[in-house]
This record gives sequence, structure tokens and C-alpha cells, in this order.
Amino acid sequence: MKPGMVPVELTRAGVAFVADVPGEQCAACGANTVDYQTLKAFELAAARWIATSGLHSSAAFKFIRKALGLKGQQLAALLGTTKETVSRWENGKHAVDRATFAVLATLVVDASKDRRSTLRKRLETMDTEPQPPDEPVRLEVAA
Repeated sequence: MKPGMVPVELTRAGVAFVADVPGEQCAACGANTVDYQTLKAFELAAARWIATSGLHSSAAFKFIRKALGLKGQQLAALLGTTKETVSRWENGKHAVDRATFAVLATLVVDASKDRRSTLRKRLETMDTEPQPPDEPVRLEVAA
């Protein structure tokens, strides 16, 4: 391991994740210290792996939501459902349908540093009632 790097481990949705990340090891006790942003980046990387792996359990769904920093109510609003439905999916009381899981997976795969994916912006826009423009919209169409 390179100097200034420490190992981190995380198990979610039945998958063990490991990485060497920037951090420090205490000389006295051997405990590793890693800053919060680095840990969040590690979690997001794990969530992206799960999202692209094909795993689609209730535990995977919950982990991805949390890695995105979304509360259940926020995800419910994005998906056009209730926080109770999100809770049922995450607790395994109801299976998450493929399309819903694909939306969540796309959110985490597309998440950028500011955690604002194009899909998320589209979903948030759907919460409003935009009005059509007064003028015709000119499009460039390639043949």
C-alpha cells in the first residue's frame, strides 16, 4: 500500500467492497482515519458497482438510495410514489419492479460530483407543470 493510504471495507447487499483510500493510521493504536468525503465517495463507488451488476435486492435498493444522499420521501417524490411504498421496497415487503430499480440505478451511475444527474433533473422537472412555449421551437434535424 502506498504511503498516506489506508484500507477501507464495506459490505452491502451481500457484497464486500475494499479499497485503499487517502487517510492516516494512528501510530499509537493503529486505527485508520479517513475523511467524510472520501468515505462518501467510496460508498458511491460501491453503489455504482451494485447498480451496474444486475443485483436488485431490497438491500441494494436501500443502499443506493442512501449513497445518493436521498431521504425516502425525496426518492418517493422523484419516482412519483409515496414514502411508504419506498419503505416497503426497502424492507422487502414488496418487490421493486425492474423499471423502478433501473431508474434508481441510472441515478447513481449518472451522479456527478454535485450528485445532480441529468435523469434526476428530468424527474424533478416532472414535478412541476411547465407551460408550452408561446413561440414555435426550432429544431436542428440531421438526416
